[in-house]
Amino acid sequence: MGRIKEAAQRKADARLGAATLGELAVSRVGVFCQCNRCGHTAVLEIGRLLEDLGPAFPVPEVGGRLRCTGCNGKDIATHPARPDQSRNKPLPEARGVETAASAQPVQTPAMPMPAAPARGGRH
Repeated sequence: MGRIKEAAQRKADARLGAATLGELAVSRVGVFCQCNRCGHTAVLEIGRLLEDLGPAFPVPEVGGRLRCTGCNGKDIATHPARPDQSRNKPLPEARGVETAASAQPVQTPAMPMPAAPARGGRH
């Protein structure tokens, strides 16, 4: 994420009181991640994120520590997962998004992966 975008995100988080990893752990909800470049999505397990980043870490800033495995992009949006995405239970391991902090990503069955757009000329 660019510096201007990060500063704007921090300002909005402070104004809105962004959710923290500790709050998600209490609710047993994962962190939903979406790549703003290719649209790839995943839900991260909260346990490893808590160990690496701490309970006071704001959820929207988690995206700044991630890299998409679909396109290798670093522009990742993060927010608390919906209850049907994390199913209110510990999340199993799966492939999806790699983190600099080595969090365990989880594929979300409710959010199928979009097909890659065809490249080439007009048809």
